Amino acid sequence: MDLTYRDLTLADIPALGWSGSSLHLEYIANRVNLSSAGDVETVAALADGEIVAKGEIDYKRYPGFATIAMVNVKDELQGKGIGTSFFQELERRSITRGVLKARLHVERTNERAVQLYLKLGYKVTGEIVETWEQFDSAGNIETYTAICDVMEKDL
Repeated sequence: MDLTYRDLTLADIPALGWSGSSLHLEYIANRVNLSSAGDVETVAALADGEIVAKGEIDYKRYPGFATIAMVNVKDELQGKGIGTSFFQELERRSITRGVLKARLHVERTNERAVQLYLKLGYKVTGEIVETWEQFDSAGNIETYTAICDVMEKDL
């Protein structure tokens, strides 16, 4: 599958409904707005003009690291190499900025993602507890807590 890459824009947000709830889309919009300051890059992968993956690189969260976050590949396209290709693009962008170490957090229960990151050369270096707001089954906002592995890679 031929992919092209570009920065996400606010106009892209409605097309990202496949990546999460309205709370998640609101968060992505905030991150797109931050990207103009240069500390964050929000990135889209496109196939045939349609966004098939998205993610971000945060250069400020951990100084000296490109923190890769919010990576999503459309469910029906997973397992086709898009995630691997997308990570190569995110890493290339980091290297272009002179940042030669990457870091990410991944829920331990997300076995498919953990296996991909290990295959890409990331190593577990610690753990962190992450929290975020999401909707519960009744449509109320709740705080979700996840134990995540911290993974790092020299680029």
